[in-house]
Amino acid sequence: MPNRVGEPQHIGGSERLPTWRIALSEDPGPEWRRQFLRDAQASGIFSGAQITVASRMVVFEIERSALALACEKIDQWIARANGEAPSSRAQSRTESPVPRARTILVVDDQPDIGPMARDILEPAGYVVLLTSDPSKPSGWEGIGRGTLTCSWLMSSCR
Repeated sequence: MPNRVGEPQHIGGSERLPTWRIALSEDPGPEWRRQFLRDAQASGIFSGAQITVASRMVVFEIERSALALACEKIDQWIARANGEAPSSRAQSRTESPVPRARTILVVDDQPDIGPMARDILEPAGYVVLLTSDPSKPSGWEGIGRGTLTCSWLMSSCR
């Protein structure tokens, strides 16, 4: 049964949508691939982006700010494709003495604001998710418990 080996590696893509690779312990069979990709597509995390299972690896596109969440979900999908309870592997990977990073969702229609907020907040230890359209929550399903919630209303003054 394939298992995740190591952490994701940045292998290309654009600044906005990097491409990542996660190594697998072995080459998965066709049924495993179908189950894994079915779960990935059903999640909505990769809507508008690519995810594929290649020889002994998972290759996907996702914003850097959503990478930790994507890895958690990938661990769950691997467990499910292996016929395991999804929560058992995800818990063993995510439970650690280090507290989990808090998440901030930045919603702004100006393209410069989100990256600026990420540059400020990520060094302070936050996971920053960006969107310009809050009605299309790509990549932030499952955030909820333990999430830092902040609201700011800003308008331009003339």
